[in-house]
Amino acid sequence: MLARIIFCVVVAAAVLAVVLLATVSPLPHRAGGGRRGAPGTRTFMVYVHPAVPAPAQARQQGREAVRRGEASALVFHHRMTAGPESTSRTVGAASGFLLPGGERGAAATPSVFDMVHLAFDGAAGLSGSLCVEATRRRPGKRGRGAQDKEVLRVVGGTGAFAFARGHAVLRRQRPGPGATAAALLLEISVSSAGS
Repeated sequence: MLARIIFCVVVAAAVLAVVLLATVSPLPHRAGGGRRGAPGTRTFMVYVHPAVPAPAQARQQGREAVRRGEASALVFHHRMTAGPESTSRTVGAASGFLLPGGERGAAATPSVFDMVHLAFDGAAGLSGSLCVEATRRRPGKRGRGAQDKEVLRVVGGTGAFAFARGHAVLRRQRPGPGATAAALLLEISVSSAGS
């Protein structure tokens, strides 16, 4: 009889503990961070600048292509900043590769990027990394003031962007006065399991 009483008290205490934990525990924090989109979606913008000036980069890539004697992947490493000027605060690094059209099929058109790894250095609450890939080309209007636009798909992430899914829109910016290369505006909208 004593064993039954102890068993019933333990079961009642366990049920009471579960009910109390469910009612007293705080709700999980959903970091919105973005201005638009669904709850739990983070939207932010970064600017991508070449790590070396464009003319020097073109000369270096030309020498490498001649040395190899064949076309292969173009690998790049760029800086990400918070503003359009190259002197803006650095928030991370962008690296990736571009495959020439011939390697993906004759009908394919080359995109700005095929695969990009974005590593954030922890500035402004952005710590971790994202992996994005090109999906389809959306050419902008031709003419004065037109910007080329490319939609990229976010396929994963680490840190604050763990298991991230979403999209990124890449736009070419006009080079400012005294700028050696045009910056790229990358607007990223992601939702992740950790947000």
